[in-house]
Amino acid sequence: MLPGQLALTFPPDRSATRPAEPIERTALIGGADNELRWSLRRRWADGPCVAWCGLNPSRADGSIDDPTMLREMGFSFRWGFGSLVKVNVYPFRSPSPVALAEWRKRLGRNDIVLRDAAERAAAAIAGCDLFIAAWGNGAEPDDLARWLAMVERALGCPIAWHCLGTNADGSPRHTLSRGRNRVPDDMIPVYWSPSR
Repeated sequence: MLPGQLALTFPPDRSATRPAEPIERTALIGGADNELRWSLRRRWADGPCVAWCGLNPSRADGSIDDPTMLREMGFSFRWGFGSLVKVNVYPFRSPSPVALAEWRKRLGRNDIVLRDAAERAAAAIAGCDLFIAAWGNGAEPDDLARWLAMVERALGCPIAWHCLGTNADGSPRHTLSRGRNRVPDDMIPVYWSPSR
């Protein structure tokens, strides 16, 4: 567990859906044609910071919030946090699962890109107080295990992951899960342990 990590004893504030403006928005984007997003930050107040880890980035950047970002800002705000950091297992920016699969196929078992993503993620989340796994069930198990190990190695300590419930296969639910797996607005994070 990282120093300063919260004990998760805070009650949710159900009176607001997300923080009010002004919100500081920043993003670390790179690669050819800016197709990679390494991290995303949102800050609306002083206070602790929550780290969210998804599968891959969509459209959100340093000025635009996508539906996932809006939902994660809402949870973070209701839990009493003043900011969030968003990182992803895969840095490839696309809302299309097909495009992500094609990128993954081109990538192959390229530990250089995965290691770069993990090291940048570790640097971005190092000061966070809570770590939420929300990548859904789309990560390649081998990639995920390697990415998690590389993040912890870069941080120099294990991460106490939490999630918003799990899918049938044990993977952490995505923030925008639908149907039976929909995450209720008043969900409190629960401890989640990756199987390695």
